[in-house]
Amino acid sequence: MTALLCLSSLFPFSFMVKHGNRKYLCTFVSMKTFVIAGCGRLAGIVSEAVIKGLLPEYELVGVYSRTVAKAERIAGRMAEAGKSCAVCTTADELLALKPDILVETASPAALREFAVPALKNGTSIVTLSIGALADDVFYREVCETAKENGTRIYIASGATGGFDVLLPTARLSTSLPRNVSINIRKRQV
Repeated sequence: MTALLCLSSLFPFSFMVKHGNRKYLCTFVSMKTFVIAGCGRLAGIVSEAVIKGLLPEYELVGVYSRTVAKAERIAGRMAEAGKSCAVCTTADELLALKPDILVETASPAALREFAVPALKNGTSIVTLSIGALADDVFYREVCETAKENGTRIYIASGATGGFDVLLPTARLSTSLPRNVSINIRKRQV
């Protein structure tokens, strides 16, 4: 395989790979940085994906948890894999890292704490706590802030149904059922 470098632009850059009679154009894109707010089980899964090379275009640069030991555990795992990851003790410290993306794996309260400052910081958000967006005023504020700052908020596909809203709603209502079951099936492809 022969690689012919094309220096038409500095970043991203492209190169042509020739294999036999075929040519392939390969383009490199810039590495995206991200931080995690909430260092429980889901954050562990995401950080392990980084360590195993399953997210090659993303670099985990910082973690935050109200329980500092949990953030230190994830940062320690990253360090063992030869990757640098800051342990942050405040939201401001986490956002000072200027990440491209904030992954929120904590709670609706955490989304309320981080969303607007992150979006104003130029940081897009991936959230699991969609229940916080059920508040119309907060939802509109988040949408307007994202639009004003050229950022986005992504709802992770695993954030099914807003389960974080279900419990408080059930406690407030006397007419809702007390037992709920959900069956999820993957489509056969």
